[in-house]
Amino acid sequence: VDRLAFRVADIVLVDTEEQRRHFSALFDLPLGKFLRSFVGEDDDDFAPRAASDGKLGELRVLFFGTYVPLHGIDVILEAAHVLAEEKGIDFTIIGSGQLYSRLRAVAADLELVNVDFVDRWVSTSDLASYLSNTDVSLGIFGVTPKAGRVIPYKVFDALAMRKPVVTRDSAAIREVLSDGRTALLCAPGDGAALARCLVRLRDDPQLRSAIAEAGYDCYRQQGPPQAIG
Repeated sequence: VDRLAFRVADIVLVDTEEQRRHFSALFDLPLGKFLRSFVGEDDDDFAPRAASDGKLGELRVLFFGTYVPLHGIDVILEAAHVLAEEKGIDFTIIGSGQLYSRLRAVAADLELVNVDFVDRWVSTSDLASYLSNTDVSLGIFGVTPKAGRVIPYKVFDALAMRKPVVTRDSAAIREVLSDGRTALLCAPGDGAALARCLVRLRDDPQLRSAIAEAGYDCYRQQGPPQAIG
């Protein structure tokens, strides 16, 4: 069904160049049929705003999502475990879904006191409030093939709010972001690598601020409706 739909369309919109190449090969269709259109962000709630300042030496880390394998929440929990003895790095994970029960059991086994789970429904405006009061927003860390082909909406949300992003490295993410300048990128499936990125941001507020500003500038060039349209 997908093959037929792609064949009869004049143009197929895809969210990254990696997806463009993937679908072209999968369905044996010319690359010219596909046009990249970033996910971006078009909600006015996701914009820079005044936020409560974190304390020196502390880092509030936020993830939100639906617990699909692509997200790599197990990697986030591994990072939290690695950082259990580190002072001032606390995680909030918002959402529920496919792997929720399994990963809550993992967190319980690891006795993660530095992770706060929010499994109730969070409105868009409330989610933006959570983002405004965090220091670092997390993208995805999964090792599935699709995880390497996408730039998730949560990345654009954080960039739009001028928040520094840490996410997995991939060819897709590098269509928008560069490591150490507009985000910190780490190896997929590697909780220790994620932990190192978070310690680096905790200990270097200037880097955190510079990445947030550069990421926001990058978003304004490529993420809002005016740019995508």
